[in-house]
Amino acid sequence: MSELHQKLDELFRLVCSAGSPPVPERFLITEVGPKDYKDAHPVIDTSKLMPEQEYVDRFSHLVGAGYPWLNLSYYGLLGGVGLVVVELPAAAPTPGTRQPRTSVNYSGPVKAVRDAGWDVTGYVVLAGDVPDPPVSEKP
Repeated sequence: MSELHQKLDELFRLVCSAGSPPVPERFLITEVGPKDYKDAHPVIDTSKLMPEQEYVDRFSHLVGAGYPWLNLSYYGLLGGVGLVVVELPAAAPTPGTRQPRTSVNYSGPVKAVRDAGWDVTGYVVLAGDVPDPPVSEKP
């Protein structure tokens, strides 16, 4: 099992312990940084949404890049598909500097998303069309 899938399992155990979220059969993953917000709402570039299988190598790279932390967040449902976002810190790792292993933190949907039946469309700002992702396995 990849490190990404292990972290996704931990994320969903945490989210499920706080309630009963719908667990979709398909998930898409993307990244946001501090500049990817508009009026306190994350801007999701839909052209960068990836099925988890395609994100495995990118996640391994981020974890080994020397960031002090990454936040793995289950935002909720986007058109019936689970949206997982990797939130990045403001500062990029310094090239050539060896940092300790990156801490991966977890968070679940904001209250407004949970109150909307786990639908993220009222919380995130979408940039582009939502693609129809290939079917993938649950993490």
